[in-house]
Order: sequence, then C-alpha cells, then structure tokens
Amino acid sequence: MSVPDAAVGNEEEEVPDTLDAPEYGPAPRPPTHQLEAVPVIVEDNIDENSHKYVGLVNQAMTCYLNSLIQSLYMTPEFRNAIYRYELEEEHQGSTAKNIPYQLQKLFLLLQTSENGSLETTDLTKSFGWDQNEAYEQHDVQELYKIMFNVLQNRFKKSENHRGIIDQLYCGKMQDFVKCLKCGRENVKSDIFTDLPLAVREFGATEAFKSVQEALHAFVRQELLTDRNKYACEACDSLQDGLKGLRMTEFPYLLAIQLKRFDYDYSLGHRVKLNERVSFPDLLDLNDFIYNPESLNGYPPSKMSYSNAVKNSIVEDGEDDEEAGNEVNLTLAQRMLERGPNVYELYSIMVHQGSTTGGHYFAYVKNMDQQKWFCFNDASVTSASPSDIKSSFGGSTGGWSVSNTNAYMLMYRRFDPERNSRFMRTSELPSYLCELRKKWEQEEEERLKAKAYQDSLVTVHIQYNDCLDIAPLIQSIPNDTSLSLIFSSALAHFGQFCDFRSLDCRLLLCVNQNTIQMALDALQINTLVLKDLDTWNPPGFITHRTDHYFMIDVKPPRVDTFYPIVENEGHTVLVEEIDLETGMFSGKRVWFGKYETVRAMKAKLKAMNAKYDADDVERIRIVLERNPDFACESMTLLDDNDMIFESIMAYCYGDIVLYADTGCNSIRSRTDRDQIFIDSIFFQHLERKKFGMSLRIKVPSLADYQQAGFLAPFHISSGKLSDYNNIMAVLPNNDSLNDHLLTSTSTTEAVLNATNVAAHHGYVGEVDSISTSNSVNPSPTMSPRVSEMDEEHVDSDMLTLDTGTSTQEDMEQSDNDVFQRPLDVGRSNKFVTINENDELVIPPDYTRCATPRMCDDAALASTSNALTRHPIRILASDDIGQEIVLAVDQRHLMKNVFEWLSAYLAVDMGQFTMVKHYERGDNGYESSYSPFTTVKEGCQTAHSLSVKLRTPLKENEKLIRVMSFELNEHKQENWKFLFEIPSSSDTKIRDFLVKCQIALKNQLGEFHPLERLRLRDLTTNGVPVLRKDFTFAVRGVLWSKNVYLQILDEDKPDANEGDVVMVRRWRPEQLEVSATKELLVTGTHKDLSLELRSKISRMSKIPEERVEISELIPTSAWTKWPYEKSIIDLCDHVRFHSSLNIPKDVLNGKVVYYKDSAEVRAPLTEDERRNLREKENSAKPEASTMRRKERPLRIQMSSSISEA
Repeated sequence: MSVPDAAVGNEEEEVPDTLDAPEYGPAPRPPTHQLEAVPVIVEDNIDENSHKYVGLVNQAMTCYLNSLIQSLYMTPEFRNAIYRYELEEEHQGSTAKNIPYQLQKLFLLLQTSENGSLETTDLTKSFGWDQNEAYEQHDVQELYKIMFNVLQNRFKKSENHRGIIDQLYCGKMQDFVKCLKCGRENVKSDIFTDLPLAVREFGATEAFKSVQEALHAFVRQELLTDRNKYACEACDSLQDGLKGLRMTEFPYLLAIQLKRFDYDYSLGHRVKLNERVSFPDLLDLNDFIYNPESLNGYPPSKMSYSNAVKNSIVEDGEDDEEAGNEVNLTLAQRMLERGPNVYELYSIMVHQGSTTGGHYFAYVKNMDQQKWFCFNDASVTSASPSDIKSSFGGSTGGWSVSNTNAYMLMYRRFDPERNSRFMRTSELPSYLCELRKKWEQEEEERLKAKAYQDSLVTVHIQYNDCLDIAPLIQSIPNDTSLSLIFSSALAHFGQFCDFRSLDCRLLLCVNQNTIQMALDALQINTLVLKDLDTWNPPGFITHRTDHYFMIDVKPPRVDTFYPIVENEGHTVLVEEIDLETGMFSGKRVWFGKYETVRAMKAKLKAMNAKYDADDVERIRIVLERNPDFACESMTLLDDNDMIFESIMAYCYGDIVLYADTGCNSIRSRTDRDQIFIDSIFFQHLERKKFGMSLRIKVPSLADYQQAGFLAPFHISSGKLSDYNNIMAVLPNNDSLNDHLLTSTSTTEAVLNATNVAAHHGYVGEVDSISTSNSVNPSPTMSPRVSEMDEEHVDSDMLTLDTGTSTQEDMEQSDNDVFQRPLDVGRSNKFVTINENDELVIPPDYTRCATPRMCDDAALASTSNALTRHPIRILASDDIGQEIVLAVDQRHLMKNVFEWLSAYLAVDMGQFTMVKHYERGDNGYESSYSPFTTVKEGCQTAHSLSVKLRTPLKENEKLIRVMSFELNEHKQENWKFLFEIPSSSDTKIRDFLVKCQIALKNQLGEFHPLERLRLRDLTTNGVPVLRKDFTFAVRGVLWSKNVYLQILDEDKPDANEGDVVMVRRWRPEQLEVSATKELLVTGTHKDLSLELRSKISRMSKIPEERVEISELIPTSAWTKWPYEKSIIDLCDHVRFHSSLNIPKDVLNGKVVYYKDSAEVRAPLTEDERRNLREKENSAKPEASTMRRKERPLRIQMSSSISEA
C-alpha cells in the first residue's frame, strides 16, 4: 500500500467516500501528517479550529475519568460519531441519564467554549453516580471497559450507531488447546476491546523492555505435559498439548493496558511496577496475526519485529526508543508492505503514584496537527518528545525510580484511506448547532450561579443581651446592605426576646468574641458588606468570607449607649450572677483602656435593665484572667481606682468578669455584708469553676455474691433512697477535713463527709454540676436551693433527692461527665503539707492590689474543698448500679475512693477503679498517687466503674485466667474467665482448686479437677504447668496471664509426662488435620519412638510409616498457633522416621506427622499461586487500615423502557 503524495489539506475540496470508510464518520480525508512539503505550524495550546484547548475540572478524584474523556475527545472517529448521534424523539425528555447525549454536550463545549475548564458533573450524573463516587479512586482501564459496554448497549437503539463500538474498538482472538498426538484443536473465539499486557511475568525478576516483548509473551504458547497433560476427547486419554492465545483480528482503535499493579505474595499486598517499558510511535502488529496456512501459525519473517524495526530506524540514524515525534512516513510505508496492521500512537494515559493512591493525566496527540499535548485535569499544555519518553518509566537518574509512567496506550490503525480528520466547528450538523446555543446558555447560567455562590459571605449575628440564644448565621451576597442585615436580625431575635428597636444598635466585630466598633445610622443606611473589607484590621485578608456582628441592647431607662472607640479598649465576657437562683447571664462588654474599676462598675449597673441603681462602690467584680488555668487565675477587683489597662497587663487569653449585679439590691446588699470568702457569691463562683460530675458504675448484687461480700441494703434493694435516708440523719461535722486526717475509720469519715452534703441540702438538676471552663461560660442553669444561703433553705429540703432518675436523666448526666473542656491540671509541685499534716492547695482568689500574692483568708477557705463542696449523688439509674456524683475538681482521688468505700460498704482494699475512655469499652484498672486530684485523674475519661475483688495478702497478686482453646488459632478469641489472687509460692494444684471454685461460682460450671489443666504461653510453646510446681517456676513474670484448659474427657494426668500437640499433614490432599494432644511419659529412652508409637495408635498409620517433623516452635519469633503453611510443608519441612529429642523439651510443643506412603509431585506454579491466595485471604487483616474501594459502576439505563 502506498502513501499518496498529493496534499489534501484544502477544506473546500470534496473527497468522495471510499468503500472502507465507516458509515458513522465524515468524508474520510488523508490526515494532515502527509503534508511533508508544507508542515503545519500551530501555536501552543491551540487546536485544529484555532481554538484554545479546554480542560476538565477534577470533581474530587475523577482524574482517571478526565484522562479517558480527553483521549476519547481527541479520537477523530469517536468524536465525529458522537457528533452524529441524534436523540430519539421518544427520549427527548430523558437527556439527564443519556450518556451519548451528555458526551455530545461535553465534546461540543470542549470544542467551542471560551472557558478555561469545564465541569463533568452532568456526565457523571448520567452514569448514575452520586457525589460520594466522585471521591472514589478507580482504574482508568476499568472505566474504559465499563463505559464502552454501556455505550454499546445504548447504541443498539440507533440505526446509525448500532455497530460503532464493534467497528472501532473490537478485535478478535482465539483461546485454543491442541493435542500434539492427534492434532485436534479445541478453539474458543472471543472479542476483546483492549490487550492487558504484563509488565513483568509471574515469578520473574525483570520486566519486559518494550511493548513488543510483552506482546510476544502474551501470545506465547504453553506446553502441557507431565502432570498438566491435556485430556483429549479424540484420543480419550491424557496427552501432551499446546495451550495459548492467538490474534485473528486487531481493532481499528487498539487500547493496550500495561499491568503495572501486581500482588506481592511475600509482602501480602499490592505493589506498583515502575520498571521502564518502551513503546514506539508506530507499532507493527503484522507478526502477531494468526495465519492458519503458516507452519507455526504466524507469517514468516526473516527477523524478529524488534530487529526489523531497529534496523529500519538505524538506517535513518534514529533511536528505536524515540516516541512523541511526527509520523515517520518512510518507516510507515515499509511496515505497510508487510501487512495492514500498522498502528500510530496517539494517547498515553499516565499514572503517577502508588497502589494506595495517585493521579492520572494524559499525553494526547492531535493527529490533524501531529502535535502532542498534556491534558492534566483543568490544565492543557503542549508536550515535547522528552515528555512522552519520560512516561516509559524506570530510573530518573541515580538510585531513584519514577512512579510516573504509562498505564494505558491508545493506537489507531495507520490507514490513510480510512483515517478521518476532526469535524470542524463550521461543519457541525444543524441540530447540533441549535443544541450548541442551548448548552452554551446553560453553561453561562451555571457560571453565573457559580459566581453568585462565590460572592456569598457568611454573616454571624449574636444577640448580646442573651448569649444563650444561638447566633443567626446566613450566607448572603457581599452586596447586601447593612440596613437589611440589621432589620432581619431584629426580626429574628424579636421572636425570642422583648425589646424596642430604638434600644438596639449594630456592632461590627472582629470575631464572635471581640467588638470592633459601633455602626451609626449613616453607615448602616449607606454601606454594603463588601465595603467593610476596607475596614479590616491589620493582619486580615483583603476579602472576608465571614462577617461578625452583634445586636447590643440598652435598658429603656438609659438614654444613650456607652461609647466604643476602635482600638482603644478590649472586649470581655461579663457574667452577671443571680445570687438567689445561682443563674449566670453573660454578655460582651467593651471597656476602654483608661476606665477605672469604679467606672466599670457604673457601666455594668447602668446596663442592668432589671434593677434600680445601687451603691456602685460596693458592686463586686471578680476577674478570671484565663479560664484555661485554675491556679491563681481569679482576682477580686476591690481597688476602685485601678484602670482597665493595668488589669489587662496581668491577663492573657480569654477574659471573664463575674459581677453580683444579677439580683435585686436587697439580696446583693445582704451578701456584700459578708466576708467575701464566706459569701454566696464566692460559693457560686467556686461551683462554676471547679464543679464537675463523675459517672460511676457500681457493683451489682450478683457482683457482691460472686466476690463473697455482703451487699449493703441500698445495693441489694436497688433503691438509692435507702442510702440517702441514712446520710440524712447523720450528725453534722464542721471540721470534716481534720477529722479525715485523724480518724481511724475510713467508713466513718466518709459517712461524715456525706453528712455535709445533706446539711447543705443539695437539691438540683443533674446538669447543674459541670466543669466551668466551657465553650460558652454562661451555661443554662436551673435555680438551685443548694446555692442559697443555708438560712434560706426549707427544712424539708435538708436531705438529698430521694427519687431515682430516668434513663433520660442519666443520659443527660452522662453528657456532663468530662464532656466540656477541662482546665489544665494543677501540678503536684503546688500541693504541700503544712506543719499540722494538713493538705495545702494554693488559693484561687487574690486581691487586685497584690495580684501575685496569696490572700490568707482565701487560702484557709479554698484549701478545704472537700468541706466546702462535699461529694454528692446527683442521679442514679433505676436499680442503683450507675450513679452520677457531683465533685470538685480539687478533690483528691483518695476522697472519691473513701466515699465509695462507705457507699459500697467494703474496705478500700477490696475494690479497684476501672477507667473507661468511651461507652462500652472494657477499660483498664487505674492507680492514683495520694495527691492526685479528680481533675488530673479523670479529665480524659468517659466514665468509671468499680470492680470488687478479694483482699490481697502480702506478696500476693491477681493473676488473670484466660481460656485455652486448642483449635482456636486466634489468640484474641480466647476469653477472659476471672482473676485469682496468688503468690509466687502458690502451688499449681491449689490454684486449679480455686479455678474450679470460680468456674462454679461465677460461670455456673462444674468440672472435675482431673479435667483442668493450667498452661503457660512462652516463646518455646504452650507447656502444661505441673501441679506440684509453684508459680515461682515462671521466674520474675510469675504473675502474668495463665491459660485454663478444660478437657472434654478424662485423659492421663499431665503431671506424669509431657503434653505434645500433633497435626497430621496429608500431602495428597494438601490438608492439615485439627490439632490433637498426646502424653509422652518417657517410658522409652527414645522419645521419638514413643511419640511415633502413640501417633500410630491414634491415627491407625503403621508405626514404621509414621514420620514426624522437628519440634515447633524453633524460635522466639514464632507465635501461636505455630502453624506451617502448605507451601512450607511441601518445600521446607523435613519429616523423619527417627528424631533425637532431648528430655524436658516436648512439653507444649507442636509436631507435624505424615504417612510416608503419601507422596506427591512438586507444586506447580498455578498451585502455588492458588495456595498463596488462599492463605493470604485467611490471614487476619493488617494493623494498617486500607481504604475499602467501592466497585466502579455506570448505570445502564434510567427506566425499564430504555433498557
């Protein structure tokens, strides 16, 4: 076949259709690469229509889709066929699910759009994908096959496109098996759309050097002989044979997958093969077409393809590995003389990354321009031959290997008479031109909608008079007026609060906590949101995506708002406390740098809308300098002449002011007459800052019975009120802390401690005690009698709440258990013991005049947190097994233990505390030093539980007893049974007696002592511990876990010999039997002879045919169940008829045995592969989590009528 010399680039010239031209394409014209005399020169990134290339937006992880779509778009025959697709009239309304229609729309916009990139969401929606599938990584070759399968199904309804996929992309091959004796062939024909070529053969260490080598390996015939003989039906016997694949027809458009992802059986996971594999611009496949008339089935050739190509190219002075150049027409002509199967490379889909993740992009050649481009999602740039060559893979220089290499190649048959050129924009069909206007309008509307979304900013508006109301958050355009924002905010908050609009102003804030300035009426009426960008404080970005405002409200009796001067003050959170109810009400207040404390008090009183003016001088304000720290962080501002800037000098982080202006004047005046540390105000602050709740699961009646203890009545009856009534009648103790230090009775001391709770009459909601340092320091709190002065508490409220809580109450309590952010724990260096052996904790309140010094009166008060705030029960479940305690963060964990000791009626040595980090976990036992605070010990936990145990004697430890399951190979499935106290001198026999009792008492199971064995788990096996030994035989780790084996039947006493675990290996079936046990007593000097004799009696194998392996485990690295793989048993494990076994090493070992009469041939590669896959699938999952991939899918049709 000759290449025409005439140039046919003139678009006006009419070229008649040829017989070989497909019906779906345009009038075929020879490609422009034949114009040798007039080379085509184009600008970078400009297509054949003088239009700039358009990229595709990556939705999330759709780079593989973008690479394939751009490759298909740059295939002239496929693009032209899509352009000629017309939607059937009956499906005009179902375009959203029509894949060809969406491809047509996307292709046309790629050819005509002036945008830099386009979305693919309409196309993926036609696939039936949801948003989540855009976040799934998939294989581009998998998408290629699925997409063409779906397109082929869709095109069946179109007369003009019914055979398009077959004509363009389908080739034919034969899978055959031939008998070498009679010559009969068993042939199965198949159709393929792509050729998956191995980069490296199974078991090989080197990759193929080129695509040609991989193709030769793909069609290489396999000789069937020996154990793999072919069962010939004609010969009716097993005969030597040949098996393989042979190509009978290559498709017009050939896709080749380079299988770079493989499974490494030694590593147990997939790996990527980054080796170098070259591919040429022109690929001669004539040698790979099967010719039945040829002697060996293939055309005769004087030399191999690689040599032929090399010789041809060397004559031209070029390198055979060059790619990415214009087509060498001389070389193409030589190849065509040997046959028509010559292919031109035009697309390289490249994978960059590893098996766990990566990125796809494509090098694609415009065959009309003979120029390569790089399509990388939204970016389209020109590509050079060196770029194409770099996609071969392999070394990048030095020791490094590139992970960026070709994964899928696309070739087009080099046939000037059939090759089509792209349909120009001026040649588009009329119906497509009409659709173009519609699609361009839709795209313009989409861009406008996107621009609108981009213009949106988030506006946060807080109602400052009640911070408990959730802020109003809206996404609105940045040209929205401030007047509209102000009016809408007033309307919104007016649903929750009563106020006059004239008493409100709009504050501009830096963030939700910091006031920047007050906006006047002129600014509100004239400005829009984007005007505020120029007001950004230093350090802010030019364009804000979030704006913060605050609705500030003044009392109606106040004529004007207090002034705010930008950058001349600070914003603080002011919490007003109602002394009667204990409720906190917070608002943000701006104070000027030079305001005095007296002026601050006057401002707070003027802002209070509920009460009349009071003596400003006597208002109490407490400054919390940093809520994140408990030590020395609160200061009473009693110096009225101190200025705010001086106060700020001692502050860092968030600042909170507490004021006693939240109640009527009479109540506050009475409390102000008290010494501050004895005031109700002080008590409320302490509870807010240090209060927290503990959720504790206490033992049930069954737990008491199992441990052998007598349960107190309130536990056995399940009624908390019984315990509350006992506490209510106990005598008061005003010096509780001293009593705790001197009392000899822990129970008595703690009962006296609980009496203080009754004396204070704590009656409140479960959620009233919580950590003070919360995100919003103004928690919703119910009125609490406990927070009133003692003289105001009714006599009938002097006992604890005697009712039980519902499950909802307990859930609410659980929400308060360690759920809010907690203060950083106080270091033990701040805790000391004074000369009277009293615990001294640094003060938490100081005077502002000496902020670094301790107030002696405050020290005397705050150091005794247990007296001031005793441990109390807030709630319990219906049966009293879960309780919620109100505690002070400064309490010591030993105080909690002492309280629980009294509540449980057991000594502190008879229970332990288990800490849980989430609901339902097993938790772990915790120990605490004497001075560990509740905050330090519990701030990271979800809840606690109490576990009863018998008191330990000196030198005793609790030994955990696990079940031993002989044929359970996963050790984590061995159940925990119980714990038994023992010492290193305890005999195993005595320990087994305790286990027998525990099995009966705790599990309700009775087993004779003769059927109980205690085993150890060591690096040398699982030996049975002899009954006359003590635990001292285990060495320094004598108290580690032991494993209790319960036998199903009576067996010889393990004390009389060594227990050996044996497994039978069946080579013919490639199977291993279940594990069984034998007792080797040592009656024979030759232990292996005794062992083989016992195996013979058990297995019925003649003793002379019994062969045994070496003792397993052989190293400390071998773990239970000490298994050997099938491949190891076939290749590496040696079996012996006689083995030298030393004394005292058999106990707990594993031995494999087999019948010497069972012999099999070596494993074939297929058998090895199947065994590896089977064993790897049975292995437990690796500790590193791998992302679970969802299967790639494309929906065939949206309705039954379309199917």
